[in-house]
Amino acid sequence: MPQGRKALVNRKRITKPKNEPTECVFTDQPIEPKLNVVLDGRTLTEGTDYIIAGYTDNTAVGSATVQISGAGEFEGAEASGFFRIFPAKAGIAGIKAGAKKLTVKMSTSPDACGADSFRIQYRIKGTKRWKSATGSGQTVVLKKLKKGKRYQVRAQAVSIIGEMAFAGDWTKVSTTKKVK
Repeated sequence: MPQGRKALVNRKRITKPKNEPTECVFTDQPIEPKLNVVLDGRTLTEGTDYIIAGYTDNTAVGSATVQISGAGEFEGAEASGFFRIFPAKAGIAGIKAGAKKLTVKMSTSPDACGADSFRIQYRIKGTKRWKSATGSGQTVVLKKLKKGKRYQVRAQAVSIIGEMAFAGDWTKVSTTKKVK
């Protein structure tokens, strides 16, 4: 069960301890995270005290649901919880400096990360403020850059579902050659 979420079993609350992860990363396979089900401070055992009845929406980026049913002394009880699936970490295959532009080539497509697009952040080396650009293809071109400057670039896969953005981890920061 996710952190801070509660469900009723036999009119008692089941909670998930705060130190358990509730976030998963897209793998292009159904995601079935290990559950830690607790009732009144007692950790319940899968197969003895409960069974996993099923998962919903656990194959794509977004919010997924897990349903459990009580077993043994908890038979007849039901509970559910949710977990989030984030895009896989993007990778930068290369960055080419051109005339007042940088061409950022990603190592995979957004689909391979479970995302809709890539968010690219860039800044002049030595400065603190990042600027952002978004691209839905494997190549993103950053334009109107300052000639003779070196830039730092990082990227992440992003998927927008409804009004919520799910973003993967940032790549490590890459420093470019001077823009021509």
